[in-house]
Amino acid sequence: KAGKSFNDRLINAFAVQFSKSIFVERFISYHVRRLRVKKFFIESRFLFSYFVVVLGDKE
Repeated sequence: KAGKSFNDRLINAFAVQFSKSIFVERFISYHVRRLRVKKFFIESRFLFSYFVVVLGDKE
Protein backbone atom coordinates (compact mmCIF):
# COMPACT_ATOMS: atom_id res chain seq x y z
CA LYS A 1 0.00 0.00 0.00
CA ALA A 2 2.73 2.45 0.94
CA GLY A 3 4.63 1.72 -2.28
CA LYS A 4 1.54 2.37 -4.38
CA SER A 5 0.82 5.72 -2.77
CA PHE A 6 4.47 6.70 -3.26
CA ASN A 7 4.18 5.78 -6.93
CA ASP A 8 0.99 7.81 -7.24
CA ARG A 9 2.67 10.81 -5.64
CA LEU A 10 5.62 10.42 -7.97
CA ILE A 11 3.35 10.22 -11.03
CA ASN A 12 1.33 13.22 -9.86
CA ALA A 13 4.48 15.25 -9.23
CA PHE A 14 5.78 14.32 -12.67
CA ALA A 15 2.48 15.26 -14.31
CA VAL A 16 2.45 18.61 -12.52
CA GLN A 17 6.05 19.34 -13.51
CA PHE A 18 5.35 18.28 -17.09
CA SER A 19 2.27 20.48 -17.47
CA LYS A 20 4.09 23.37 -15.79
CA SER A 21 7.03 23.11 -18.16
CA ILE A 22 4.71 22.98 -21.18
CA PHE A 23 2.85 26.04 -19.91
CA VAL A 24 6.08 27.94 -19.24
CA GLU A 25 7.45 27.02 -22.66
CA ARG A 26 4.28 28.21 -24.42
CA PHE A 27 4.22 31.37 -22.31
CA ILE A 28 7.84 32.18 -23.15
CA SER A 29 7.52 31.43 -26.86
CA TYR A 30 4.38 33.59 -27.03
CA HIS A 31 6.20 36.51 -25.40
CA VAL A 32 9.26 36.06 -27.61
CA ARG A 33 7.01 36.15 -30.68
CA ARG A 34 5.31 39.29 -29.39
CA LEU A 35 8.64 40.97 -28.75
CA ARG A 36 9.86 40.04 -32.23
CA VAL A 37 6.73 41.51 -33.79
CA LYS A 38 7.10 44.64 -31.69
CA LYS A 39 10.75 44.97 -32.69
CA PHE A 40 9.83 44.48 -36.34
CA PHE A 41 7.17 47.19 -36.13
CA ILE A 42 9.59 49.62 -34.47
CA GLU A 43 12.28 48.92 -37.07
CA SER A 44 9.88 49.17 -40.01
CA ARG A 45 8.48 52.44 -38.63
CA PHE A 46 12.03 53.76 -38.37
CA LEU A 47 12.77 52.70 -41.95
CA PHE A 48 9.50 54.19 -43.15
CA SER A 49 10.21 57.56 -41.53
CA TYR A 50 13.77 57.42 -42.91
CA PHE A 51 12.45 56.85 -46.44
CA VAL A 52 9.94 59.67 -46.03
CA VAL A 53 12.72 62.04 -44.98
CA VAL A 54 15.04 60.94 -47.81
CA LEU A 55 12.34 61.06 -50.49
CA GLY A 56 10.94 64.29 -49.10
CA ASP A 57 14.35 65.97 -49.37
CA LYS A 58 14.58 65.09 -53.06
CA GLU A 59 11.67 67.30 -54.03
